[in-house]
Amino acid sequence: MEMVTRATNLQRSGRHEQAMQVMQHALRLDPDNYVATAGIAQLAMSSGQTEIAERYAWRGRTLKPDGFECLTILSECFHASGRLDEAIDCKQRAASVQPDNDRVHFNLGVLCEKAGRFDDARAAYWRAWQLNERNLEALGNLVVLELADGQTTAALAHSQAAHRLRRGSAHVLVNADHLPALPEAESMTSRFKLRMDHEQLCHLRANNLISEAADPLIAALAKAIIDCDDEPDDDHAFRRQHPRHRREPHWQLLNQCHNRPIHVPDITLPNGPLINPELDVQALQRTYFDSSPQVVVIDDFLADEALQAMRAFCQQATIWYDLRRNYLGAYLTDGFASALTLGIADGLRAALPDIFSQHPLSQAWAYKYGPRLNGIGMHADAAAVNCNFWITGDEYNLRPDQGGLLVYRKEAPLDWDFGKFNNDTEAMHRYLGDEIHTPIRIPHRSNRIVIFNANLFHQSDDIHFADCFEGRRYNITLLYGHRGNG
Repeated sequence: MEMVTRATNLQRSGRHEQAMQVMQHALRLDPDNYVATAGIAQLAMSSGQTEIAERYAWRGRTLKPDGFECLTILSECFHASGRLDEAIDCKQRAASVQPDNDRVHFNLGVLCEKAGRFDDARAAYWRAWQLNERNLEALGNLVVLELADGQTTAALAHSQAAHRLRRGSAHVLVNADHLPALPEAESMTSRFKLRMDHEQLCHLRANNLISEAADPLIAALAKAIIDCDDEPDDDHAFRRQHPRHRREPHWQLLNQCHNRPIHVPDITLPNGPLINPELDVQALQRTYFDSSPQVVVIDDFLADEALQAMRAFCQQATIWYDLRRNYLGAYLTDGFASALTLGIADGLRAALPDIFSQHPLSQAWAYKYGPRLNGIGMHADAAAVNCNFWITGDEYNLRPDQGGLLVYRKEAPLDWDFGKFNNDTEAMHRYLGDEIHTPIRIPHRSNRIVIFNANLFHQSDDIHFADCFEGRRYNITLLYGHRGNG
């Protein structure tokens, strides 16, 4: 046992080869040592030697049929070789051995979802979340399955639950100390984000949408912006407690409230339809399917009351947590889900059934931009149909022939993985060749939606908007279906 402990310590320190040697020596001394057998299987799996890992995991199961470690490793081996049913069987056995282990149920859900066993996946994700309400990954995956199954009410409730669990309830200006610490990834801010947050809270306060309890936070943001005057640029990111000013009271208040929901409005849904009922549905669907590549642009796509409601939600909801360069993001299970968002998504599917009938909503997000941006980089999306729509008034777009979307005329190869078709700029440029110079340019217009094959490479056009609160550009993205299921 002492030898196995030594090997485990070597493994934890990253010395895998030495750990393997010690484990093998321990097994030679005691061929029935389950811990050493499982340890060798784990080391082999972590170094990509799946055949060796599988062999030792099977050996471990002969020593201990319900050994959790070897069941888990066998499941990973089967998954790696595409034997999903066998992987699921091993994972189910592992879950029966450790029924209170939320990660095992979550991983079982992933396997079931990949195998198309969606009811089993939903049950596994639900169990994982019930065991650990902080397992937001399980809750997020549950939401996607509920959307695919048309369970919009459940998806909305669970999206909002995920937001509360991650961020706390709205209006946390008083006594946020009891909330769990935000993850490390949420610890960054910038002068740009401070300015956007200050501007939004000032708007909310001026319109009596938040009370005087917000005044100390508004003042703290104003002081923090002045503190950042010597930052190299607006987008320079630093930890939310500024290194030179972190002990000052206003930075301590900001740290307490950073990326928390100060105000999330309860937007009343319009009584009438959300999608403009005057659209020529048949002509628009014909345009989509007859176009090569598949792209259709629709103006005045939202009914006027729905447009005003979405604009109010984006301007008022303090859900812009994701820090990017000169823009901020809001996501479905992190504040962007609302009856309005999902209502528009459902209404679009109902209005254009030929395009969306077999493609349920799979994801949604929104971005809020500063006045200038050289576009979000080229990429494709892991979906069948992509919808981008804009809600900011046309009078704020200082270059009316730009500010929208560039769609390229070639699809990403289906054998490219997510990392390649989202991040490998050099590979995308090589693949597009001369066609990189002839994209379809769709200028920004208020209440315009662009619907296109999500596997097409695309990117944001250059943005040049008025620098004021009402002029902030909002881009809402709705993804439907899954890549390759055209």
